[in-house]
Amino acid sequence: LSLPAPVSPPGIVPWTCTSPPPLLVLHPQWNAVKWIHGKPFRGEEYEASLARGPAEPLPDPGVCANLHAMCDTWAGAGECTNNPGYMLGSNSGRGACRLACGECQPCDEGDAECIHKNREAAGYMSFDEAEFKGLLD
Repeated sequence: LSLPAPVSPPGIVPWTCTSPPPLLVLHPQWNAVKWIHGKPFRGEEYEASLARGPAEPLPDPGVCANLHAMCDTWAGAGECTNNPGYMLGSNSGRGACRLACGECQPCDEGDAECIHKNREAAGYMSFDEAEFKGLLD
C-alpha cells in the first residue's frame, strides 16, 4: 500500500523538518484605480471655480483681520467662546475671526512690534526685522 504524494497549491513548495520554510511571495496582486474623464467631473462646479479665479492668499498671521464677512455677527452671538477652533484658531489652523473676537490688535503700517505680538498671540513663529522687510514694504 502506498500513500499518495502530498498535494500543494500551485506555487507552494512543501518543506521538510530539516530546513526552515522558504520565504514565498506568491504573485502579489496590486490594484490602482485611475479615473480618466473625457469631460470635467461635476462640470458645473468646475466651470464656477474657473469663473471665480484663483483664491486670494491669506494675510500674514501678524496682520489682524477677519477672514469672513460674518465675523462681527458671529462674535456678537458668542461664537468666540462657543466655537474657538474656527473663530480664534487651533493647532490645525488660523482663526478666521481674530479681529472680531479681540484676539489681536490692528497694526499701523510698518509697526513691526505689533505684527510680532499678533504672530505670537496666534501661535506662530516670530521673525526678526530682516524677515519683516517684504511684509512691511
